[in-house]
Amino acid sequence: MVRLGITGTPGTGKTSVSSELSRITGWKVVHVNDIALEFSIDVYKDSSVIDVERLEEKLRNIDGNVIFESHLLCEMKLNLDYMIVLRCNPIELKRRLALKGWDSDKIKTNVEAEYLDYCLIKSERNYPRVFQVDTTNLTPKEVAVRILDIIKGGKDDDVDWSDQLFKSL
Repeated sequence: MVRLGITGTPGTGKTSVSSELSRITGWKVVHVNDIALEFSIDVYKDSSVIDVERLEEKLRNIDGNVIFESHLLCEMKLNLDYMIVLRCNPIELKRRLALKGWDSDKIKTNVEAEYLDYCLIKSERNYPRVFQVDTTNLTPKEVAVRILDIIKGGKDDDVDWSDQLFKSL
């Protein structure tokens, strides 16, 4: 049985990659954001505030080979065999989020989170086995294959956007 988490800043490819990985492996995908709405306790700036403890409890009861997918996973502590943090060059991430029609404040917040390794740092605090994959120039299928290689003992990507961050200041 494999319990895999895929997290990352919005726009890094979590949904597409988890769907492709499921297609290749037959593992069930759990889109955590869909379940999270059941545990909404408030709304702040057009976003739901989630009761994370109750959500974690529900997710712990899902059995079998499963891929959990959400930016929220880095905030939780689930029993996962692997946590994969999808990363994307912030310049490309900004383009992807703009194509989705996101407003400039929301884009800026998420690009800053990517620059500052937010999902990686949170994941490393909450999970023992955390790996990064840079999705910037890869298709969802290529990312899925990279994840399977990591599970088999392959190396993950060394991602560092700090040189770009300092150039932008």
